[in-house]
Amino acid sequence: MAAGFKQCSKNLNGNKMKSLMFILTCLSLCACTGKQPRDIGGRSNNDVETSDVVDDNKQNLTKKYSDGIFSISYPEDWTVVEKPDVMTNVYIGSEKLNLGFTVLHFETDETFDEIMKEGNASVAQSGQTIASEDEIKINNLKGYRQVIVFSYGDKDYEQISYTFKKNRMFYNIRFGNDPQIMKSNTNTINNIIMHTMYLSIL
Repeated sequence: MAAGFKQCSKNLNGNKMKSLMFILTCLSLCACTGKQPRDIGGRSNNDVETSDVVDDNKQNLTKKYSDGIFSISYPEDWTVVEKPDVMTNVYIGSEKLNLGFTVLHFETDETFDEIMKEGNASVAQSGQTIASEDEIKINNLKGYRQVIVFSYGDKDYEQISYTFKKNRMFYNIRFGNDPQIMKSNTNTINNIIMHTMYLSIL
């Protein structure tokens, strides 16, 4: 995975937005491992709600991370790795639960529709499949929730990707792992997203 990311990093040229989305696709497995990165490391038109799925691993969100652009709450025993690579702002995860998420944000003049179109094309080119895509609203901010599935080696993985744009600032928060692990942590994931504040005034 680290070698793959290094190769991705070499492609940061040409159209900045396409390069950013390409790197985002390359980061897919980082969110799926639930371990600290090394070299890198829905409901339509409604607020996200906790799921009816029984969440055996539901975690209390007692800690908060902020970089001045956004803040996000997470469980106390999860690990925080700031700037694990040239694109990602922070990785937060639990090796015990094999669950983690990456957050990246950057300024762009492209519209939300342009960003989503380029991102979806990048996902398709990588051989991943968007199983579902829903428009959501969190803290009165419009966004998209995507479920992305793919195989790596002999294992299947599922990601849940949340994308937002406030003023000129683009945000992506991505969780991932084995589909069963994702299902058993549904409420924890939803709670983390609901306790994310987007602070950008750009």
